[in-house]
Amino acid sequence: MTFLLLIFFLFTTADAAEFYYNYNNKIQRCINPQIKANWNVQGGMCGGQLSPNLKKISMAYWSDETPSKERARELYIDIIEYVLYVYNSNEVIRPYLDKYPYTSENVDVTIFFLNVHDIGEVHTVGNFGNRINYARERENKYQKTDLELENFSDAFKLVRGKEWDPYKYGNTFDNDLKSCE
Repeated sequence: MTFLLLIFFLFTTADAAEFYYNYNNKIQRCINPQIKANWNVQGGMCGGQLSPNLKKISMAYWSDETPSKERARELYIDIIEYVLYVYNSNEVIRPYLDKYPYTSENVDVTIFFLNVHDIGEVHTVGNFGNRINYARERENKYQKTDLELENFSDAFKLVRGKEWDPYKYGNTFDNDLKSCE
């Protein structure tokens, strides 16, 4: 009897993991074209900590823009806010999230700016946990890069003019997912 319960547990756990893994991929297939269309970037999900539940999602994008720090911040906030909205508002994936609501600590977004050539311009914006980092072009590609760090909530407030509230969302994402089926 114990053996049968163990086998049942293993199969149901594997089925749940397979379900949320596949559903996460479905979400990514749906949101990446939206991100590309809305913010003119290329790329998408490149990994994360997906087992035994969705702990962290890593995404990388590249852009042809040559942004100021303010524009890099705005683009980063726009994209990560959309990704967080998608995961937090989706009731199907929500039980599989490591913690709810998802925050910037659960989603790593990095944006590379390909047309940056002048010293001092922002060539990459991304996050590590709750901190946004900006890397600037430097004279010697081999010299140490000093990152400019900024708290996510401070950056959000600079862009949106209000505090970030992970429990407030816009319209449901279900319609976007149904269009991908």
